[in-house]
Amino acid sequence: MSEQTKIRSPQQSRSIDKKERLISSAYALFCELGFYKTTTPEIAKRAGLSIGCLYSYFKDKHDLFLTVLDRYYERFGEIRADALRDLNDQDLPLRDSFRSLLLKLVDIHRESSALNIEARILAYSDPAVRERQKAQRTVVREAVLASMRANASRMRVTDIEAATEVIDDLFSGIVHRIAFGESEVDDDRMLEAALDAACAYLLPPDSPDGEPRRPPIPT
Repeated sequence: MSEQTKIRSPQQSRSIDKKERLISSAYALFCELGFYKTTTPEIAKRAGLSIGCLYSYFKDKHDLFLTVLDRYYERFGEIRADALRDLNDQDLPLRDSFRSLLLKLVDIHRESSALNIEARILAYSDPAVRERQKAQRTVVREAVLASMRANASRMRVTDIEAATEVIDDLFSGIVHRIAFGESEVDDDRMLEAALDAACAYLLPPDSPDGEPRRPPIPT
């Protein structure tokens, strides 16, 4: 693209629609193929637009990837907020709320596996991606911390802030293992083991919020 080419900020509905088609197409391709294997001609073709049209709205593939990453984090935020509403419901057992949260996180990670994996890789060398991931982690941590504080009376831990870090690390690791097929153990068993660990750590032994442990599954 020529340095003189001016990036357009769409104002009319037709132009807004074109840009949205490019973002949606790029989102789908980045989720399917990742950043490196996706090309701008492929994105334009899937959107039904010319490559020149793409470059009138985005400087390059990297610029479009950052826009898609922002869109992914918006979607991730909506799903997270929905799951945390369950966690904040004092009438629901914490184990059930945690299960719902984990399953929803697994779903969105599977839906965008290539995008998620390559964003994590790019964060090591790309400051713009790294800053977005850092900001996202801060938002997630604050949201989980608020939910943990709201449930403090149901828990036996006293250091809610430290407990949030422990649970966040536990759940993030389990979600990645399940969503990206990184474990040789059955997904349901991994999920139940994570819930066992979280409930044993957070809840009093006689808490009604944790359902009885299931019998071990024969191996």
